[in-house]
Amino acid sequence: MSDTLDHNEDDLLAAELALGVLEGAERTTAVHRATRDRAFARLVEEWEQRLAPWAGEIREVSPSPEVWDRISSATARNRLWHSLNFWRGSSFAAGAFAAACRRRVIPEAPERLKKPLRRSVISSIAKHPPERSTQ
Repeated sequence: MSDTLDHNEDDLLAAELALGVLEGAERTTAVHRATRDRAFARLVEEWEQRLAPWAGEIREVSPSPEVWDRISSATARNRLWHSLNFWRGSSFAAGAFAAACRRRVIPEAPERLKKPLRRSVISSIAKHPPERSTQ
């Protein structure tokens, strides 16, 4: 009984592989099995031969322009999000915007703060020497 059940499951899997309806890991597993297992490969081949006559009866249908437009817009959005140039450009724009904001929000530093720190400290000490305590 379980041998019949296994054969039915194998037959169904072979039919699905021949029809091309398997996806992802399930498809990968079935393809690998067909390359290793001769009996399973024979089942797949039998299904392909059974289905082949129907392929000649199916007429080719082109998708409507609306379908192509939807596909094009969906892939364009996806392409933009994964585009390195998009992110580089966005980073450059953000940096330029930050620099512009800094110039606008933070005024130019006074001239005395532009001098090197060492000179500023030395001149400050020279003008106002520290008081010495008398203890």
